[in-house]
Amino acid sequence: ITIEDCQIVASGCLANADLIVTDNRKTMRSHKSIGIFNLINSRKGLKMPEIVGYESLKSLLFSHDIP
Repeated sequence: ITIEDCQIVASGCLANADLIVTDNRKTMRSHKSIGIFNLINSRKGLKMPEIVGYESLKSLLFSHDIP
């Protein structure tokens, strides 16, 4: 995990974001990283945003009927 990844996740947590969108599977979206982020946030009492890829975001956006 890079310091930049930690800063991005920390910013999302402090902003109470619902999602962090990235296709960085080697660090930000790895199971190990997400486990570490969840552990730290639970200790600090912060909500963990869901970390999704761009394809997941597109599915979320286009699955809703927009008039």
